[in-house]
Amino acid sequence: MLENAFPSTPSMLLYDGSSFRSAPCPFSSLLSSVLTAVLLQNPLIDLVISSSANTRHKRERPSYHLFTQHKVDWLHHVAGVCGGLAACVCGHPLDTMKARIALSHSATGSTRLYSGLADCIRQTWLKEGLRGFYRGLPFPLVGDCLVASASYGVYGNTLAFLERANANGELPGGAWSRPMLTGAAGAAGGAIASVVECPFDMLKTQMQVEACRKAANEQARRVAAPRDAVASAVVSRRAAYELEALSYRGLGDCLTEVVRAQKVYAGLSAVFLRNTPGFAIAYSTFDALKRLQTPPGQSESVLTAPQLMLAGGLSGVLFWAAAYPFDVVRANLQGQSAKLSASKARFNGVVDCAVKLYLEGGVVRFYRGLLPAVSRALPANAVCYYVYTLVVQTWSGK
Repeated sequence: MLENAFPSTPSMLLYDGSSFRSAPCPFSSLLSSVLTAVLLQNPLIDLVISSSANTRHKRERPSYHLFTQHKVDWLHHVAGVCGGLAACVCGHPLDTMKARIALSHSATGSTRLYSGLADCIRQTWLKEGLRGFYRGLPFPLVGDCLVASASYGVYGNTLAFLERANANGELPGGAWSRPMLTGAAGAAGGAIASVVECPFDMLKTQMQVEACRKAANEQARRVAAPRDAVASAVVSRRAAYELEALSYRGLGDCLTEVVRAQKVYAGLSAVFLRNTPGFAIAYSTFDALKRLQTPPGQSESVLTAPQLMLAGGLSGVLFWAAAYPFDVVRANLQGQSAKLSASKARFNGVVDCAVKLYLEGGVVRFYRGLLPAVSRALPANAVCYYVYTLVVQTWSGK
């Protein structure tokens, strides 16, 4: 009865330049399957049908599934977790340096806290020791695993779906090239990963820039300190009070304040603008480099660890080279203390932040901190892509 309520082979009209032609529409087919499944599994519909037919026999329900023809392969999600964990431990110290350098100029308002990567490393080591390089690690340790699971999982499953649709001629515009398939799958993975990554980015950045706030406060106090000893003491105590009001007592306090201020998703637009094109470039580059290194007539399983790590490292470098300006905007948006009210915040939104940063230092301002970002991307992504590929090949037997 309801099984025939929706067409089994939905189609769409395509215009080829001279006339319209009918072509199967995979998205309509998926929607029709979902609607049919919802109705057929509804107990109220069961009651209405059995009452109207005045019969006692129970209607047989066909087995419908949201991904009847496109089942989710959880292997990609598991492999992403493994890769994300390895990349986080390997790349977090340089990620901390990147965040501090990107924010340092905005923290002081006039002068930079660090002259470069070497100076940032030196000051961090002298003032905080090894602990300073791993400040805020618990958040990305969990977050990077979830983000990698989302991005790699969505990428792997979307690519498999697109490959099947492309083989059946179901994609719009005719046959898609391999870079188009991997780029589209990568963009989908990046978009979904942005929703997962944004809260962890916010918490991580808040903890990473604590030292920037302290250094900026001390620098401002020295510049503004009057010569009179009593007035100087008043300025010092006021600065200490203001710093304490914006600082966190630990990870728990940071999480509490961010949630209380409803800033868990602060900077989401910047994260989305960074990840969507960035992952499209990274995944398509990784796939292209793997195919380039694979001997003719052989599978990618013959590639060695150095070859896979080279492809992964270069993919990560291209990601940051293309998407870094958006990450600078994100870092400055999320680097503002969650305890600041909207009226006292320096930046209010992506556009406002981008304009102020441009006025502050021109185009170069959006590339401050690129060196530590690239330095981190090379080893971290080399390890991440290698571990991901190794897990997928080992468990799938390919």
